[in-house]
Amino acid sequence: DLGRFREALDSLEKLEGISPPEEKDPYVLIGKGYALMGIGRYGESVCFFDEALTIVPGMKDAKVYKGMALYLAGKCEAAMEIEPFRAEFMGRFRQELEKRPRKPGGPEG
Repeated sequence: DLGRFREALDSLEKLEGISPPEEKDPYVLIGKGYALMGIGRYGESVCFFDEALTIVPGMKDAKVYKGMALYLAGKCEAAMEIEPFRAEFMGRFRQELEKRPRKPGGPEG
C-alpha cells in the first residue's frame, strides 16, 4: 500500500542523510526510486536509477527499475531501449506491468 512506500522513502532519506554525499550507496538510491514508483512518481524515480548508474555503470537492478519507471510513465519506447528491462519485460514483468495504470497521454505498446 502507499503508506508503506512513503514510510520506506522516509527511512531511506534518513539513511541517505547519514552518509557523506561523496559516499552515496547505489542500493539506497535504487530503494528511493522504487519507493517513488510505488507512489506513482515515475518520472522522479528515474533520476535515482540514473544516479545509481553513475556510481555503478551497468548495474542490472538500476536498469531494470529505470525501464519499469519509464514504461509506467508512458515512455514505452525509451523503456524498451534498455536491454535488461526488455528481457525482464518479455519474461515475468509483462503481465504485472500491464495491470498497472500508466500515465494518460503516453504512447501505447
